[in-house]
Amino acid sequence: MPAPPALQAWERLISFRPSGPLQAGLNARFSLFGPSRVVHAIEDAKGPVSLDYYPVRVEALPTDGSSTMTAEQLLEFVRRNLNDFVDGSPDGCNFQPYDPNIDTAAWLPPFLPTAFTGAVVSIDMFSSGVNVDDGSVVLSENGPDHWVFSTLWTPDDGGHPVSGNREFGFTPGLAGEFVFYTRGADRTTSFIDSSAAATVFGAAHQLWLSFQRRLAGFVNGNGGRAIVESPDVNRYDWPTVQSTYHHPSTPWL
Repeated sequence: MPAPPALQAWERLISFRPSGPLQAGLNARFSLFGPSRVVHAIEDAKGPVSLDYYPVRVEALPTDGSSTMTAEQLLEFVRRNLNDFVDGSPDGCNFQPYDPNIDTAAWLPPFLPTAFTGAVVSIDMFSSGVNVDDGSVVLSENGPDHWVFSTLWTPDDGGHPVSGNREFGFTPGLAGEFVFYTRGADRTTSFIDSSAAATVFGAAHQLWLSFQRRLAGFVNGNGGRAIVESPDVNRYDWPTVQSTYHHPSTPWL
């Protein structure tokens, strides 16, 4: 396992925790049926930490049929249509509001440009056409240039196979382009998950490769220009990474 180089690009995700009010709301919603704190803590997970980055360089933004999208509009389009930007069955995932009566309005508000933090999304995970596992994430941070998913325990999906955070967003380039990406920092949640770490992280790798491919395909198919760039994916010894890069500022409730 390689020794950590400069990992400042992942430092915020390694240290990120949902806000206190968001934690309190999720605990009140779910903890009656399970653990007292439902958001998974990366420091309580098992095994090495996986740090990944999957970029797509967008040199010309696509159109929405009538005008050229802004970078913010493209990111929001991806969020609202996330299943179109990743492989599903037979090998992939499907994202949907956890409780249609609660989370649909928060994740897909009909008259607002962005979602609400606190929206919980359930993920069906497929292998060879079989729904082999499920997991839940919460929209824990949301802005015009990014959003963050944090993994958590829910009654219907149980524990997520990994504990940590994943960000989707874009950064402006030096020549007027934008780099769209997903970046993750997580560890396997339980000893059972850790025993299947190669499968867990291997499936995630294929999923986010499909995200790159589908995002570039959408841009190129709608009047834009995009290039899939090489991902950066590594696993590191957690205590070594923790000592330098894990410094959360939000307490757990």
